Amino acid sequence: GRDATQATTTLQPTIALVNGIWAIVGDGSRYFTTTATVGDMTAGGGSGTSVWVIRAGAAGQANFGYDITGRWSAHMNWDNSRLYFDGGGTGDARLDIDNSGNNGVWQQYILWRDSGNMAIRWGGVQRTSKTGASQTASTAGIWYVLWANGSGAGKMNGLIAEYLQFASGLILEIENYLPVR
Repeated sequence: GRDATQATTTLQPTIALVNGIWAIVGDGSRYFTTTATVGDMTAGGGSGTSVWVIRAGAAGQANFGYDITGRWSAHMNWDNSRLYFDGGGTGDARLDIDNSGNNGVWQQYILWRDSGNMAIRWGGVQRTSKTGASQTASTAGIWYVLWANGSGAGKMNGLIAEYLQFASGLILEIENYLPVR
């Protein structure tokens, strides 16, 4: 595992009990950096799996990753209520889908990419996918949580109950009994 840290105390996110669920609170200004690079968190900047339990918003924000050379990040949701997953870049390695029905709702998301295939799942159902993704992100950049390193997008304003990152494209079927609140 990797530890996320924040050396600047005033930027340290808080953890709070929100409607009976413990969550990391993204307030639009605070974030974590990690000691890990994109290469550590993905397989060569081109394969990886992100699992989230998150309450999506619509604020033009970045949730995790790296946005400088290539891109490995997500926006759950952007200000147009679409979920964007950039698994190596914004060209052939981008997936996006309308997620307006989940604004303000706790949901489990799985963002998955292997050497050429990508998918977005939530609620145990694959919602969109594609083949032929060839772009990869630089493997040298530092990985962020609640923001994306170098991103022009805002820092996350929302709640995260769980986040797991795997450095390979795993097709996961995870049971989640998180109540909708």
